[in-house]
Order: sequence, then C-alpha cells, then structure tokens
Amino acid sequence: VSAAAVAGVATFANLRIDKAGTGYTLLLGAGALATTSAAFAVTSGAATALAFTVQPTSTTAGTALAPVVQVAARDVLGNTATGFTDTVRLAITPGRGRVGAHLIGTASVAAVAGIATFPGLSIDSAGTGYTLRASTASTTTATSAAFTVGSGSISAARSVVTVSSATVASGGTVTLQLRARDAAGNAVTTGGATVVFTASGGTSLGSVGATTDNGNGTYTAVFTGVTAGTARTIGATSGGVAVTSTPLPTVVVTAG
Repeated sequence: VSAAAVAGVATFANLRIDKAGTGYTLLLGAGALATTSAAFAVTSGAATALAFTVQPTSTTAGTALAPVVQVAARDVLGNTATGFTDTVRLAITPGRGRVGAHLIGTASVAAVAGIATFPGLSIDSAGTGYTLRASTASTTTATSAAFTVGSGSISAARSVVTVSSATVASGGTVTLQLRARDAAGNAVTTGGATVVFTASGGTSLGSVGATTDNGNGTYTAVFTGVTAGTARTIGATSGGVAVTSTPLPTVVVTAG
C-alpha cells in the first residue's frame, strides 16, 4: 500500500481486497497531499466451499427445526458467492438414536444469491449426536454442528399396554406394562408425566400398585388378584392422556 513515485506517478500493481461489498474508496496521501478515489464495488469469487450459516438446533421428533437451517456457498476468501445458484442437498448423519432416522421435508433446494434455505425440516427419530451434511455437485461438503432430537409427547394410539398373564389366581400378581411412544414411535422418556394404570369392567377384583418408571420409555405396575370374576380391561393414562391402542389387554382373576 506504499510505493515511491517515479516521474510523479506511484503505481500499486498488486493490491486486492478480500471482502465483497459496495461503496469502497481508496484514500491516498503523500505528505500534505491527499485524495480519495471514486467509489467501486468488490464482488465475490466463484464458490469453492459450503458453510452452515444457520445451524440446526436441538428439537423434538416431528417438530420443524427452528430457526430455519441455512447453507451458504463461499468463495476462497470466505465471501458468500452471490452468483451461486446450484442445488444444495442435505442429508442426516447417524446419531445415537433409533436405527433409520429420516430427515423429513424438502432437503434439496436451489441456492438464491449463494444462500440455500430449508424451511420445515424435521427428524422422526429421537437421539443424540445427529449432524446434517450439505453437498452440491460442484463444491466440497460441509457438516453442521451436532444436535439432539428428543421424543415428542405421548401418542395415545402408538403407545401399547401389555400384561404378563391374562389370568391370575386370587392373591397372585400380574405385571402391567405401558410402552409409551410418541407419534413417530419413539420411546417417551422425558416430561415427567404421571402414568396411572387402570382396571375397568368385569367382575374380577384386584388392586393396582404404584407405577415404576423404568427410564427407557416403559412403565410397570403390579396387579394383585383379590376376587374371582369376569375379565377386567387394563388401561393406562399418561399425564391424563388415555392409551387408545386396540385391543387393550384383559386380566381374569380365578379362585385361589
């Protein structure tokens, strides 16, 4: 940026600017002399790489990622390559969750002025350590920061109640189990919802013990037979939501 004048002319042969922008000027000075150049623009170079400018953040299964994920094409100096309009594709990399996680939504988008925006993307499987990989036909790939997908709220239709036996003698016990699942089939292990087992209908009588949270999306309780009779239907509620999967199991208490 400094050059000795030769015959009154100073020549700057190798100047360059690393950031794209508009309205740049150069200020020149020599002793008491000074002047400013005309304004000029610096455009970005050709795209050579991709970068996540808005990273995916932790979410729940089936819920759209927010804020919306964005990927930028960058030139060799890191400027957004505004002339880039190729299609950018996203794919999910394996996390530590249910096998076969899927990226739901439009995962291939044409860049506009070097930016590809992906609204409405979601993941169907709860887990940790997921990342997204961005790629195009003409640039190197980029990998996002890691994020977590939690299970959604309990689904009355996808959750299942089972019993260890359909009959029990008076004084005997049967284990009741709820496999709590969200709408995508993920185990619901968070939220602290109260799970209550119920026994309705029939003439058999028995008592239902306290519920145990097994920490893996299953909840158990013990049904103790009291009086013999016809079948009782075993159900469960989680946070007041009654499981509606059919058929619900039954337990018959027989004479001891």
